[in-house]
Amino acid sequence: MHDLMHDVAVLVAGSDSVIINQNTKISNGKHLHMSLADFDFDLETHKSSEILEFFSQQKRLRTFLLHNCRYLGFSKLEDYLSKFKCVRALSLSRMDIEVLPKNLCELEHLRYLNLSYDSELKTLPSSLVRLQNLQTLNLVGCENLVRLPRNMKKLVNLRHLIIEGCSSLTEMPPEFGYMTSLHTLDRFVASESSGFPEVSNLINNLQGGLRIERLRHTNYVASKSTAPTLKRVICEGKHNLQLLILKWEEVDDGNNMMENEEMALEGLQPPSSVKELQNCQYLPKLDQLRSLKELNINSVEAAYMCSSAEDEYFDDAHLFFPSLVSLCIEKCPNLKWWWWKRGSDGNGIRSFPRLSDLNIWKCPNLTSMPLFPCIETLDLTASSSKSFQETWIMMRGKNTQANISFLKSITIKECRDLTTLPEGRENLPSLESITIYSCPNLTSLLEGVGNLPSLKSVYIYGCPKLISLLKGIGNLPSLESVTIDNCPVTSLLPGIGNLPSLQDFRIRHCSNLTAALEGIEEIGNLPSLETTNICNCPNLISLPRNLSNFKKYHIMYCPKLEQRCYN
Repeated sequence: MHDLMHDVAVLVAGSDSVIINQNTKISNGKHLHMSLADFDFDLETHKSSEILEFFSQQKRLRTFLLHNCRYLGFSKLEDYLSKFKCVRALSLSRMDIEVLPKNLCELEHLRYLNLSYDSELKTLPSSLVRLQNLQTLNLVGCENLVRLPRNMKKLVNLRHLIIEGCSSLTEMPPEFGYMTSLHTLDRFVASESSGFPEVSNLINNLQGGLRIERLRHTNYVASKSTAPTLKRVICEGKHNLQLLILKWEEVDDGNNMMENEEMALEGLQPPSSVKELQNCQYLPKLDQLRSLKELNINSVEAAYMCSSAEDEYFDDAHLFFPSLVSLCIEKCPNLKWWWWKRGSDGNGIRSFPRLSDLNIWKCPNLTSMPLFPCIETLDLTASSSKSFQETWIMMRGKNTQANISFLKSITIKECRDLTTLPEGRENLPSLESITIYSCPNLTSLLEGVGNLPSLKSVYIYGCPKLISLLKGIGNLPSLESVTIDNCPVTSLLPGIGNLPSLQDFRIRHCSNLTAALEGIEEIGNLPSLETTNICNCPNLISLPRNLSNFKKYHIMYCPKLEQRCYN
């Protein structure tokens, strides 16, 4: 397919374009577009000399693309650039050029310049700002680049500046905020001289995604009087940003730290068009981000997330994260509530109307969340189970049609306060997967639910108090895989009449288990079973009859069961 697309591209381009590689036969001719990739120049070889001579013949080039061409000397490159006066697009990707040719700035028609993945490049010449027609500058992966040209604001036609991976870049040029023609800026490095005001000037025209790094509490907001102005510029303007990533740095300036933090949060209001927000460490007001689809909150030190539920706009439930689909909250050890509730009865608690994916990791004190009636995937790790139990219980108590019937997957790990999943749900028709890992106080799981028609997978590990599993469930027609490891269950899937879809059945290190698959008297009730693995269950004495008809089984360190099988 790659060769076919290459041939099609060459056919469409016609004789005006030439793509050169190690096997290309060089012929005389003049071209408008030329590309050379993955070539090692060695002047001792005929091929290298032939290509260099071919370069020297090109006077009308509009496009000159070099990629990973080693040993092309600086002087040679400078000579060729002096001939390519009409070039519009120039790529020197992976060329490891430490100093750019001085005559680069003489390419007055240049619109596209690609210097990406140049590990030797440390600075750009100040003369670069003479490229008045330059529209795109690609510096991706220039990891040793320490600064951009000081007068970069003079590139008045620059539309796209791409600096992802320029890890040594510690600040933006002075007056960078004047570059209002920019449509694409993937990364902004804040500093003492380039902070909120610079971002405010640029953000109206930016599209796609923006990563703001090295944000601090101090030095970006001069006084409380300036904060409303910044908020108005950033929050109330018309924006096209869809992804915003914020990277904060801790700076302790003594008594003014908390005051500066409040002003910074007030000043930096994400555009309402943002669809994805990542790495929020100091959270601004987010409730009215109507286009936000994905939110990642990391290492927040506060005890609550958002402003009071008594704010005026909470009277309209449709304004509360109306588009949010995915929410991840990580490493927030002090977080207790999403907001201050109006009263202990829970009045005013809002619902995420579209949230389908919720991941809470290392938030041990988080006990109160907005409801999430449309949840499909729930992943809880090293956190309090109360964060999702409130949704389960409160929606049952409300006179509403909202429910958790969309829930497909439950994954709960290292939750010390989990004893059982909340009661009160007659069925979970969409539930496909249950994974429980290292929950030391779990005693039972989904007892009396009645019907789990979609459940396909059950994986339980390291729950030392779990003695009952799926007891009283009358129907599991879709169950394909069961793994129980290191749990003291005494019986497994009791009362199930048949499991027509079960394919994989594994039990390990269950010292109290005496019987498994009780109620299934014949192997015919397990028509799909392919693998049975039972290991280190010393008290197991009962399995369905006709065990020899199993397609594949492995029983190990189960002395009572092994003796019975031999008999």
